[in-house]
Amino acid sequence: MSPKHLSIAVSLGLVLPGLAQEQDPPSPTQQLRTSVQDWIEVMKEIQSEENAWERDEEILRNYREGLRSEITDLRERIEDARKGLSTADESSKKTLKQFDALKAASDLLEERIDGLEERMMEETRLFPPRMLKDDRVSQLVTNLRESVAASEEGKPSVNSRLGTIVNLLTAAEQFQNGVHLDKETRETADGRELGIEVVYFGLATAYGVDESGQVGFVGRPGAEGWDFVQDDSIAPRVRQLVDVMNGDQDATFTQLPIQVQ
Repeated sequence: MSPKHLSIAVSLGLVLPGLAQEQDPPSPTQQLRTSVQDWIEVMKEIQSEENAWERDEEILRNYREGLRSEITDLRERIEDARKGLSTADESSKKTLKQFDALKAASDLLEERIDGLEERMMEETRLFPPRMLKDDRVSQLVTNLRESVAASEEGKPSVNSRLGTIVNLLTAAEQFQNGVHLDKETRETADGRELGIEVVYFGLATAYGVDESGQVGFVGRPGAEGWDFVQDDSIAPRVRQLVDVMNGDQDATFTQLPIQVQ
């Protein structure tokens, strides 16, 4: 699952990184043309990332449906095999062999779900703090963690484990497709605990600012989770963005730094 997916809300008037200053200031028309061109290029990158996310999600969804169908079929055939064991004729012996084969296939399915759970567990480190505050998401992550840590005998059913993975993917997709405002506490460079408002753009990046508009933060997902770096230079612009989202100011174009990889 790519942690680099972005979702840009045009209605909020977000304009991506400003042009590098030139010796001679460009005219307003040149600035607008260059800004629009940059915006178009970044939107292409965003669309590419979102397409990759949708492909990965579709693969997992199809895999889930395939496993569910196989499990249902295996259970029906196993039950039929058990009923056939009541007689000692050749048919029942053949059924017994089939039962053994189906049991082996069922074990293989359980091995595959183990791999999916482990991969999903790694992806949860990229979930934004705002997303993990949701009670449903938090419970799903807890269920996943407990299933991964449980012994083979203590694990939930395969259907239940698949449901947890799919529901987490759905929650991640919903968060990716929106812009979210949250209130958090962050430690400043001088060691103070400061309350800030944070704007999350899907699963890709976040910007935070204090009430005064003097202290700013940029947050991005990393290998060990989300990392917020203080950047006071963007504080006034993030304050403007937060005020727009809170309805305290009319929509306006705002320049913010963004990292596209």
